[in-house]
Amino acid sequence: MTATDFEFRHRLWFFWGIYLAAFLCYGFDHTSAGEALVRLLVGPHRNPAQERYTLHALYGAGGVFGGCRGDAAHMGCRLPSKPGAARP
Repeated sequence: MTATDFEFRHRLWFFWGIYLAAFLCYGFDHTSAGEALVRLLVGPHRNPAQERYTLHALYGAGGVFGGCRGDAAHMGCRLPSKPGAARP
């Protein structure tokens, strides 16, 4: 999927709009998306330590899978971008 010329020229405003919309959502609910997902995963019988470790694992997995895409070589990942591609 490629961006249109309008989206490309005004991409800064799109980024700011998404950021502002996400920031304004905290006016309705002060729970982050990570916390809500952890509460869903852990269930009603939870303790604070289990909730904290699950949140750390969730953010760690997001960092690994989000940062190690094939086009994120600048982040230090050494995963190939395509199956069978040679590693740098």
